[in-house]
Amino acid sequence: PDKKCWKMTTVEQRNYARKLECEEDGMYFARYFFKQRMVNKMIVAPHHKVIQDTLQRVIDGEIARLIINVPPRSGKTLFVSQMFPACCMGLNPASSFILTSYSKTLASNNTYMIRELMRHEVYQSIFSDTQPTIRDDSQARDEFRTEAGGMVYGVGAGGTITGKGAGAMGDMFSGAILIDDISKPSDALSETMRANTIEWFRGTLESRKNSPDTPIIIIAQRLHEQDLPGWLLDGGNGEEWEL
Repeated sequence: PDKKCWKMTTVEQRNYARKLECEEDGMYFARYFFKQRMVNKMIVAPHHKVIQDTLQRVIDGEIARLIINVPPRSGKTLFVSQMFPACCMGLNPASSFILTSYSKTLASNNTYMIRELMRHEVYQSIFSDTQPTIRDDSQARDEFRTEAGGMVYGVGAGGTITGKGAGAMGDMFSGAILIDDISKPSDALSETMRANTIEWFRGTLESRKNSPDTPIIIIAQRLHEQDLPGWLLDGGNGEEWEL
């Protein structure tokens, strides 16, 4: 029995138990808050469990470079670009995430969804002890910051990320760079556009890690043998990637 619970009210005990569940199982967080936001229950497919188990390995420090390749409409954005950072910000509000996609609009929408989830009264109740409070001056759709110094920033491919960084020094998981479908299908057919995407990744995005150990997670449908995932899996940036 956790002695911390002895002086809690029943509601406080229930919220504390839910927080412990979220720490141990990101799938619990995703399912619980999907129901809170969407009313309907989440239908969990086998590949969702694989994705969630792998994300937990990222949090545990077992994986720093991850590529997840699945077709469109597979739930990858919901799990990786929305639920994952929202859960991590509850556990450590000092975390910093950079979210990117081929479209600034898509990246900004993911940032907005995370912020709205964090403002949900149930979320605030469950994570009351970590106090993941969003700053009052964080009204932009593509960026918000917490009172603890954390940040979530959404940017489209090719955009500027001056002054922004992801992750932090230290052993505790503190954020990541999340890349969600970095190329449009039409752009992937162009050698020039593929090269531009890879160059932006090398010249801009990789330099935004606050620590060499800051995780980079790529989720994408495969579009060409030499798209960004293909280039990285062929040893393009010299690092080993978990597929």
